Amino acid sequence: MQEDLCYDTPVTECSLHAVAGSVLDIATDVLPILTPILDSQGIVYTVVDGVIYIACDVVDLVQGILDAININLLGLIQINLGEGIQILQKNTIPIKHANTDGDLSDVQVIADNSLLQSLVGLVDFCGVDGSPGNCQRESALQLNLGYLGLVDLLGDAIVYDMPNMAVADGNHSVFALTTLNIDILALLGNSSSPLLYGRYAKNGETFGGLIASCSAAGGGGSGEPSVPSTADIVDTDEYPNFASRRVLKTKVAGNPQTALTVVYLDPTTHAPKTFNSSGEFKWLPPLEVLLYRTDSSCTDELPLAAPTTGNPAGEPVIAYIESGTSYADANTFTMAAVANSNTRILAKYADWGDLLNDLESASSCFLNSNWAANLNGLPQCLNNLGSSSGISQELIEKYPNIATVCLNPLLTGEQQPCSSSAYDNSGSKGFILPEKYNHAYGCLACILDNAADVTACSSDNFAIRPSSYTLELSDPTTPKIAGMSYTLASDALYVGGGTAPTSGYTTTLDNTNDKNASFIFSPVAAATNCPYGDHGFTFSFTDGVGSGSISYPNVGDVNITLADANWTGVDQNKVGWQECLPDSNRTSPDPVGCLVTARVSERFIPDHFDVNASLDNAGSGFTYLYDMNKDNDVNQTGYDYNLSTASLEIEVSAMGANGIGTLSNYLDSCYAQDTNITLQTAGTQISPPSALDYFLYFNPTEADPNVSNSGEGKTALPANGLLSSLPITNVTASFPSRTAPDANGTTLIAYRINFDRRVNQPVNPFRLSLSSVDIVDTDGVYGSDNSPSPDTATFLYGRVHAPRYRIDCSSAALSSCSSTQPLQLFFEFYSSDNNLTLRRQYALDNERSKDAILWFRNTDHSALLEGNITVLSHRYNGYNLYTTSAPLHQNGGIGTPAAGASSVSIGYDGSRGYPYKSSIGLHTQKWLNYDRFNTDPDVNSSFMIEFNAVGQKTGEGNVPNTDSGPANSNRRIMW
Repeated sequence: MQEDLCYDTPVTECSLHAVAGSVLDIATDVLPILTPILDSQGIVYTVVDGVIYIACDVVDLVQGILDAININLLGLIQINLGEGIQILQKNTIPIKHANTDGDLSDVQVIADNSLLQSLVGLVDFCGVDGSPGNCQRESALQLNLGYLGLVDLLGDAIVYDMPNMAVADGNHSVFALTTLNIDILALLGNSSSPLLYGRYAKNGETFGGLIASCSAAGGGGSGEPSVPSTADIVDTDEYPNFASRRVLKTKVAGNPQTALTVVYLDPTTHAPKTFNSSGEFKWLPPLEVLLYRTDSSCTDELPLAAPTTGNPAGEPVIAYIESGTSYADANTFTMAAVANSNTRILAKYADWGDLLNDLESASSCFLNSNWAANLNGLPQCLNNLGSSSGISQELIEKYPNIATVCLNPLLTGEQQPCSSSAYDNSGSKGFILPEKYNHAYGCLACILDNAADVTACSSDNFAIRPSSYTLELSDPTTPKIAGMSYTLASDALYVGGGTAPTSGYTTTLDNTNDKNASFIFSPVAAATNCPYGDHGFTFSFTDGVGSGSISYPNVGDVNITLADANWTGVDQNKVGWQECLPDSNRTSPDPVGCLVTARVSERFIPDHFDVNASLDNAGSGFTYLYDMNKDNDVNQTGYDYNLSTASLEIEVSAMGANGIGTLSNYLDSCYAQDTNITLQTAGTQISPPSALDYFLYFNPTEADPNVSNSGEGKTALPANGLLSSLPITNVTASFPSRTAPDANGTTLIAYRINFDRRVNQPVNPFRLSLSSVDIVDTDGVYGSDNSPSPDTATFLYGRVHAPRYRIDCSSAALSSCSSTQPLQLFFEFYSSDNNLTLRRQYALDNERSKDAILWFRNTDHSALLEGNITVLSHRYNGYNLYTTSAPLHQNGGIGTPAAGASSVSIGYDGSRGYPYKSSIGLHTQKWLNYDRFNTDPDVNSSFMIEFNAVGQKTGEGNVPNTDSGPANSNRRIMW
């Protein structure tokens, strides 16, 4: 396979030396054989350090000499251009791609390491237009060589870091694009018309071939072919620039009012030429130039315009170049509804002077005939091509294919391209065969194809792009689910085609800059800290119809985006003008945008929550009922919701579908949403049903020290007291950013829960057992833990209590008296034994209170945090017995709770005589306050104590010198 390359730099001097890795050596293997022959042929040469320097115009002869001695120049001899500092400038010829396949991105340029060693000191001399550039030595890298595309370098190279401009285009001389040798193997011709042979590797195979100068090869842009011989086609608005550039800008499929200009050229100079300038052939009609769409190699003949009435094969695009002129504008037309990334325009016309100059009837036919004939584009004299006389007979005799194709006897008259019965006033009746002639100028086109017509091709190639994309996801619901696969459908449309796809648009978009298919992250203003953003995917079109499965692996707002700037690559990176507008998708005016793009906005949410919940007691297997939200507030000193409140811990992870895992964007600083939590219970019964009104909960992460009651919430309980579910509503998202090993998208919500409690309304023990913990956010994302562990908390209505105590002071006479052993102060809970099994887990029958049958000593109460007695006070005088000694006083502190009781010793100074009675206040936490006759939640329980000197005890005594029995007394109380 041969690729066609071209270069811009003039070449005046050549040198030969051995290719790196060659089995030959110039000095020992070539010079002894070659130099005598060169001398005998009179070829001027010099030999310096084993390098042969020759004039470029004799290289062709040298090649012949080498062939004669069986040395292949292409395989064994390498040409360097110039010497010294000029090596850098001349050896780095900017190579342009001028072949027909439009793609040299897989070319590998073969470097010569030995040459580079001598060039390291010269790197400052690379640049553009003679100005030095930024040069550096690179090794084994990929380099964008502009027109060569992305190239793999096979060794060291001196690389010029080009500015943001195209490679040489005739207006700029880019020297030292790279200083690797491009493996120039031979040079032919002379300084005015140099020819190079080169070698490159493609797809693992090495090729050699001719590298012509760009001036000879034509073009001047990426993928541009040689200049046509007798005509060129440019955009009408670009014709004024024809002398300096020949431009066909990017077209949009289906765009109306497309305008082209055909320029008649001199076949030698390729400059505009006046048609029939001498007027010698006065009978010559205008050149009728039919324009077609073709491929980059100018071999196909395809409709350029869209079909219209009378033109099923596409509206003919025709330019008439009159005698005495060099150009003409074609009729404006609507671009065909087809896309092509690298196309050209084919011009076909007949030079009637050449076709008919030997026909006797030609002059009279063209001078005297009416041109408004039944066959468009032909004079009336050719209306009856099938006749057996005159010009018709002469033309068919000269070009017999006209009769077999254009007047095919196997076809009916309405099917024959050159039968007048195939046409009406609108053009073709629609039956003409072959189909390519099924338009108003079908006969003219058929004659041009089957006579000695002239074919020319536009010098510029261009792209025809779709106008836009449609985008539609298979699932119309919104938002979408992270990790879920959706079918994305897209049609590449053309102008005026509605939803019809654009044929020819076959490509694959990936997550690259110029062929982008991706989720473009577009966070809302509140999403300030999102660790995951854009996500690419691959999407393919076939004849304008695209479909693919896509998924986004996280949460957030994204724009699903398709954008193709690669399709119009042949029209990009021009220096001095634009053939399409970068970063634009406009379809008018010219130049249109280089880009085809569309996007649709979607929001992605989690598929579900993974929930792991646990419920546990505050104390040693129990929790006292406590109106925590009423009694605590964040602006109170020393508040603590952790005391006597059950612990509900819920670990929540936002998860994607299809095994995506935890979603890192589900953060309170990104896309986490407020949630509702529901505790599903196993039918817990409150008794009595009206004793409690609210389920209480508190979230510490929502507490704000500056906001009263923040973090608190409550849910009204059903009137029947049967608890089946307990909702925790409108919980603010609390998914913080986390570091390893914890993952973003996971949170641990540690609730404190309890129930409201009235100081005068006891409640039977009940156990809150969770069957599941359900969570749903405001987007409807759901998760559940159907087996919380642990899953229960037992709630007790508690109090502190002491029975009535009598102290025997008979031995104290009239002096002070104290209990010889501590008095017991009990921590009790209420139970009417409606659930005897539950009560016996906390107190056996013998733990019943000494003076109240529905109260039981809580033998599990053994910690200060579960509640304690903080102060004993004189009920009437109000003083603290620990700090004041008259008349009652504490003998030391109050003991730490143990097995449901604390102990204290109380003394009397005897100053009020005997007997002496007093009520002692028990100061404790609010969850242990109880007074059935009082609604004040701050009320303190109390007990009676009596000091007497009688020496006689009554009732049930259990402490020496102390009577704690319930016996009544009518003795006067001394306060």
